[in-house]
Amino acid sequence: YTMYTDSIESENPSVSYLGKIYDPYFGSTTAEFVSQIRLGSEWKKGKYEIDSMKLFLELLSVSGDTVDDHYLRLSEIADQIYDTLPYYSGLPVALAGYTVPDILLPPLQENVVNDIVLDVDTAFGRYLIRNPKMLFHRNDTADFRSYFKGLYFQMVSPDDPIMVSLSVSATTSGSYYNFFVLYLTDEFGTSSQFTFRLDELTSNSAFN
Repeated sequence: YTMYTDSIESENPSVSYLGKIYDPYFGSTTAEFVSQIRLGSEWKKGKYEIDSMKLFLELLSVSGDTVDDHYLRLSEIADQIYDTLPYYSGLPVALAGYTVPDILLPPLQENVVNDIVLDVDTAFGRYLIRNPKMLFHRNDTADFRSYFKGLYFQMVSPDDPIMVSLSVSATTSGSYYNFFVLYLTDEFGTSSQFTFRLDELTSNSAFN
């Protein structure tokens, strides 16, 4: 038999889905997710110029129209989320007002893992590090997770839709597959990198 529910508990998922898919029996299903991001290392004080910013993603599955253009939309969320609370798939997502310009996805392939690298507007990097005093993690005080609460991930498909999946849960291998990289130059001309991770060893809170 078929049961109906308007929402299911979906916090801290092992796999997150993004996009839209059509089934002749069930109709259209849209999937989006929310996740914190975590500093990849200790922030070193200094003056920096951001040369570029990239987002590395490992798409575990891809289905749908891989020919047409598809865009990733990232929006800052307004409410801090916690890994100790239940979250439901029908929960409205309050936004803080900052949205990264839509990012065009490269051509994707079905039935294989797609490792992709996306160019991100450097204004987003400047926004993340605009207050260096908050670039730290601590559980006993307001830290980066209260300063930048997380991202709402959406797929925008002007034509036929696509559905992808990825994992933002804590990695168990010590390798990272989903993360932002800031490419920086300091005031002395020295180049460096700084990461913001989705699949950090210390799990980010997330829900589908």
